Amino acid sequence: MKVEYILKNKQNLKNIDPRNPHNFLPIKDIYLGTKVEILIAQNHGLKTSDIEAFRLKCLDFYIELAKQIKDRFDFENLIYHLFLVLIQKIALSVLNEEQLNAEWRMLPDIENCKN
Repeated sequence: MKVEYILKNKQNLKNIDPRNPHNFLPIKDIYLGTKVEILIAQNHGLKTSDIEAFRLKCLDFYIELAKQIKDRFDFENLIYHLFLVLIQKIALSVLNEEQLNAEWRMLPDIENCKN
C-alpha cells in the first residue's frame, strides 16, 4: 500500500481498506522480499508478462491476508498497540537481510524511521 495512506491511518488501523486499489502501490513497486527481488532482477529468461502475473498473484495474497487480519483483530483494543511495540523491539534486536532491506526501504520516510 502507499506509504502516505498507511501513515495517514496508522493511529486508526481499522480505517485501512486492503481491497481499495486506489491505495495500492504500482505493481512493479510491490516488495516481495530480498531473495525474490534478486531472482526477478536476474530474470533467468522469464517473460515480463510472467513476472507481472506472479506479482499480481502475490498482490492477491497480500490483499486476502490483510483482509483476514482486519476481520480477526479489534485494532481499537489497546493490547494490540502494546503488542506492536513488543514485536518491534524483538524485530529490531535481530538484524538480518530482510531487516536491513526493510530499513533501507524506509529511508525516504525518515520521520517514520525516527518513530
